[in-house]
Amino acid sequence: MKQTGNALLVLLVLMTIMASISIDLLTTSLQEFKATTLYNQRLDAFYQTEYCIEQVSQGQLNENVSLKLDDLSQKPLDWWQKNGKPCGDKRWYVTQHLTAQDLLLSVYHEQHILLQAILKKNPGHHWRKVSWSQVY
Repeated sequence: MKQTGNALLVLLVLMTIMASISIDLLTTSLQEFKATTLYNQRLDAFYQTEYCIEQVSQGQLNENVSLKLDDLSQKPLDWWQKNGKPCGDKRWYVTQHLTAQDLLLSVYHEQHILLQAILKKNPGHHWRKVSWSQVY
């Protein structure tokens, strides 16, 4: 009887260890899945922004020069839907002239991602991307 009790105790300890390892693996997998999903959303937002840059480079501008740059990150989705120009599914943009040759393109994605690109005017009056960044 004593050996059976010891065997059950060892089995219980082993099962507890295996359960702890399994829970840890599941938690790690879930964290990796969430991180990958967020990374893919942001990467997708960068690729989709190229479409907006293409629209702007062809001269399809929606200017709103009275905005302050730091105000854009605080604007809710309904503001972008009302004031921004759509550029694809669930994306809106506004442009602001920084100088006569430089343009700031701000693109808002419905996943609450705001990307900004600086465009420079070429001699042929087309805009080209100089740099871009993710605001949030």
